[in-house]
Amino acid sequence: MNKILLIDRFKQLYAELASIKSGGQGKGKLPVVLRYSCGFLLCFMLQSNLFAQQITLKVKQGNLEHVLKEIRKQSGYNYFLNANVLQQAKPVSLQVDNAPLKEVLANLFKGQPLTYKLEGNSIIIQANAAAGNTATRARRSGEQNFLDGRVTNSSTGAIIVGASIKTLPSGTMSYTDGNGVFTIPVTDQDQKIQVTFLGMQMTEVNIQGKAFVEVQMNPSSVGLEDVVVTGLYAQNKSTFTGASRSFTGEELKAVAPTSVIEALSMLTPGLVTLEQKATGSNPNALPDILIRGVTSFSNTDQSVNQPLIVRDGTIVTLADLYDMDINEIQSITVLKDASAASLYGAKAANGVIVIERKRIAEGKLKVIYNLISSIQAPDFSDYKVLNPMQKLEYEKLAGLYSSPILEDRYALDSVYNSRYQDIRRGVYTDWLAQPSRIGSTHDHSLRLAGGSQGTRYEVNARFAQVNGVMKGDGRDRYGLGFALEHYAKHGLSFSNRTNFSYVGVVKSPYGEFSHYVQMNPYDRIRDDYGNLKQVLSWDNMNPLYEANLGSYDKNHSKIFSNDFDARWELNQHFRVTSHWNLSMNDMRRTYFQSPLSGMYRNEPDLSKRGSLAIQESKALNYSGNLVLSYNKVHGNNNLLSTNIGGTINRFDTKSFGHRGIGFYSDELDFMKFAAGYPANEKPSGSQDLSADVAGFLNMNYSLNNRYYVDAVYQISGSSKFGVNNRYGHFWSSGLGWNLHNESFLKDKNIDLLKLRGSVGFTGKVSFNSYQALTTYEFGDKLIYLNGIGAVPITIGNPDLKWERTLNYNVGADVSILNRRLNLTADVYLRKTTDLLIDKTVAPSTGVTSGKDNLGEMENKGIEVTLDGYLIRNSSWSWQLGTNLVHNTNKILKISSALEKQNQINNDYESLAPMPQFQEGESTTAIKVVQSGGIDPATGQEIYIKRNGERTFSYNPADKIVVGDLMPKLSGNVFTTVRYQRLSMAAYFGLRNGGYIYNTTRASKVEGANPKLNADERVFNDRWKHPGDIALYKDIADQSAPKQTTRFVEKENTFALERLNFAYDFSPLLAKKIGASKLAVGMSINDLFRLSTVRIERGTSYLYSRGADFNINVIF
Repeated sequence: MNKILLIDRFKQLYAELASIKSGGQGKGKLPVVLRYSCGFLLCFMLQSNLFAQQITLKVKQGNLEHVLKEIRKQSGYNYFLNANVLQQAKPVSLQVDNAPLKEVLANLFKGQPLTYKLEGNSIIIQANAAAGNTATRARRSGEQNFLDGRVTNSSTGAIIVGASIKTLPSGTMSYTDGNGVFTIPVTDQDQKIQVTFLGMQMTEVNIQGKAFVEVQMNPSSVGLEDVVVTGLYAQNKSTFTGASRSFTGEELKAVAPTSVIEALSMLTPGLVTLEQKATGSNPNALPDILIRGVTSFSNTDQSVNQPLIVRDGTIVTLADLYDMDINEIQSITVLKDASAASLYGAKAANGVIVIERKRIAEGKLKVIYNLISSIQAPDFSDYKVLNPMQKLEYEKLAGLYSSPILEDRYALDSVYNSRYQDIRRGVYTDWLAQPSRIGSTHDHSLRLAGGSQGTRYEVNARFAQVNGVMKGDGRDRYGLGFALEHYAKHGLSFSNRTNFSYVGVVKSPYGEFSHYVQMNPYDRIRDDYGNLKQVLSWDNMNPLYEANLGSYDKNHSKIFSNDFDARWELNQHFRVTSHWNLSMNDMRRTYFQSPLSGMYRNEPDLSKRGSLAIQESKALNYSGNLVLSYNKVHGNNNLLSTNIGGTINRFDTKSFGHRGIGFYSDELDFMKFAAGYPANEKPSGSQDLSADVAGFLNMNYSLNNRYYVDAVYQISGSSKFGVNNRYGHFWSSGLGWNLHNESFLKDKNIDLLKLRGSVGFTGKVSFNSYQALTTYEFGDKLIYLNGIGAVPITIGNPDLKWERTLNYNVGADVSILNRRLNLTADVYLRKTTDLLIDKTVAPSTGVTSGKDNLGEMENKGIEVTLDGYLIRNSSWSWQLGTNLVHNTNKILKISSALEKQNQINNDYESLAPMPQFQEGESTTAIKVVQSGGIDPATGQEIYIKRNGERTFSYNPADKIVVGDLMPKLSGNVFTTVRYQRLSMAAYFGLRNGGYIYNTTRASKVEGANPKLNADERVFNDRWKHPGDIALYKDIADQSAPKQTTRFVEKENTFALERLNFAYDFSPLLAKKIGASKLAVGMSINDLFRLSTVRIERGTSYLYSRGADFNINVIF
């Protein structure tokens, strides 16, 4: 029988091979020898399989499942059946000797209430269908219909245990059992089932007219609708108790194609990008990110409050995220509370941002090209400076042309008349336009990917060039990557991704924009001979002269990264995953100051003019993790998921630098040409070496997909901790309730109603590698006899440990009316203890302070995301939504050393109040003296003391808290309209209830230097004569203003941050250019901004407005 089948199959294969054309020159068919060879080879493989189907059995009154296991052992055929179906089986008696598989199965199921069929190498077993019709759904009891099915991995063929099955539209839920099989009740209205599983793409299958379905799921790095990606493993979203938000790379790109961080801040309530009013749109300035407020004391550096960033299981820097190609991103998940982030223990107090890069798609070779192009124009709208005539009049009122000495008065009158005549002749220099330009971005991304189910490959390349709106600056990014994935036998799979990248940064030689804002508009840039003037009016240096010298400030980074992943599906329940990363970063910065610069004009020694500073750093890091996962369905859809694993990290960064001085020419910018080194300065160097290990356990149990509990325990050990506190313990636990799966809410138009709550500890290490150790420094002036002395620079603390944050979170997720209206709300409380702050130490130690865990702080707030569809049909959709957050911060405890620093900051007469950290107040509180306004008689400011007394004498001890920099409410409002393949989206940013100390009014109006240009309010709103009712002091008073409430303003803003358009061409149109997909988009940024505060923004680097264009083509 087998021989006849083998001969028939050989004839069929030979006929198929004979029809194949030769690949040489396209002539004729395959050679006869090749055809026979291929045929015999295929038949040999087939024959091996056929002969392996001979079965020998001897069983009496045996269990059906035991017999099936023996058949699987002898034949290699797997079997699939539902546990409920197995219970219907009768005892089996059978004796066969070297019998064919089909014959054995026919005898085995004779007289059984079951039926079977062979599909590939699988035996699919079902209950007998009513009326013997297997093409219709089986009737089990009364009028109830049931559907059976099996779910497997399309890449490996492995069965999937615990996959969620949902009927559409009725919404009945079930899971696959230990054999990957499910049975689910269906109604006559149900047309499809929706299948979801962690790490697999959501799959929908048509079930009309079927009693059994075979579901093959494709692997995916993330299925965002149903999965929360933690960076080490994925969790089922329906039973996840933590607070998180997830977005695909396409969703981020649709919001802000040129900035991943900007897109995240628009889409995620609680994630805030702090506005940097000085740096504006500088492409080389990294943003500051906060999640749910600050958890550390910091005057200006917010890096200690930034979240942990994890890419494919590896910790990376904010710069890595900032420079990342948005087209590489599969998904980004923001983990906010302890239940979501406690997995990372001592690093998670500020939240976690988890990035997953795209996996390689199987199939024929694909060529994917993305272009993002941008045009940006400088934004001068915040600058209202004096025109030439106003400026000259302001100088006169300020007394610059007055003198008690007659000869000086004559000279000043001559200067005034000369400038007046220049103005009358039309001299009006637009200094704001001199350092600016039209900025541009060109970001090219190319990916070549392909392969079979077994092996996949990818090559990718990137070239991105960003030219900002300040002349001469830029940020270039180059990248080259290789990736390989291989799916082996026995559930094993491996992948390796290697990336090389280069980031080059050039700062604008034109310096800070504020230098041009303060230039006098009646000054000419060049002299009568066309040469740049070096010195302008009132002995001011010409910034354009400086910009055209040979000075520069540039740096570059060369980065290598290799990621290796392994995955082993041991059986239906157990899975092992591992990830390892090796990365190297080589950075070099060179800063050259021309010897011709005006800063050396008072330096007579030529050997001290000009300088060249070189700084380098080299980093070598490696990390790894190993995770064992267990998933099993128990009883009636009760799912247990467990993950246990560990991580290891090692970071080693060495940096060094030196500076030479005395360069005799702009062009001799090589260290060899330096005349020497600065006095009392020597080369610098440092090393930051640390290592940490951690172990964790996560358990999640779901009872009938209604009630669920989630728990995480993590233990972390770090070389940074003190010897007495090497290990920290972190945990979280959460409870949830899926009310929408309760019978009393069925058919109530409720798609999702989920309540969840969690509590737990996370931590943070905000000190350097050697802070716990007493560290000494050798000094060249401490030589005694033949030895070199050393002095302490830090006093170690063996008890130094991580900062701990206790997180409470209660949330709800609601979707109704077929997901037309959706709401997610979270209320949280975060209490941070053991904050690292300075403590006073004995002067005999040689240092004035050390570090200790003494501080406490609290953040509490609420986050809301609400969106709904006003229109949704096959052609049109209109969505409107908002993300809002309210957060309050309070300091609970500080140290005596910080109290002393507060007093120093309080008395310091700076342009704006220095931060003060006081118990009961916020870290961003504004503390100033109350002002009674300007005295109409004298033009002086009236100050109000704490006791209410009014005085002309300023005393910093009278300062009180009058506001907070952080708004009471912030977030975004967005709307999206789609018509067929065309879409439009608008994203508005809002900020309400915060306060700001207006430094423009304090420095460019009242504190203005009359020898420099100023805000136009200096001319119109300052006191000039007795009796004037004015906002600002006497126009002739050039003293620096005091820190008072006159400069504190309530800041409410509303801005259209992004207006986006996109069009996805039909496949027919794309096919005309040889592509399978073609999409284009345009995004316009910062169309308008409304604010209650008028302040100069972008003082160091201009803000910009413009448009981004992007093209996506897949061949």
